[in-house]
Amino acid sequence: MFAKAKAADLWIGVGSFKTLQEIETSEKRYALFKPFKDKNVFTYNARQGAKGGSEFLELGYLRPDIILKDLVKIAHPELLPEYQLYFHKRLE
Repeated sequence: MFAKAKAADLWIGVGSFKTLQEIETSEKRYALFKPFKDKNVFTYNARQGAKGGSEFLELGYLRPDIILKDLVKIAHPELLPEYQLYFHKRLE
């Protein structure tokens, strides 16, 4: 995985990790990835339901338009300057 992904510009969909520190703690080599160094790591768990479930997993299949807008905003923010991410968020 490292050989193919180390130079990627973005890392989207990091599972249940909530911070960059959590990712690095789980596997030190992740900190060597370019998107990690550039802080271009995104989770799709920005919103949690009332019982803690992922709204992305619960609602996303009904709203592919929102998922697409999120991905466009992440990859090409200049195309949607006013749009705020809904399902996704950048990890700190």
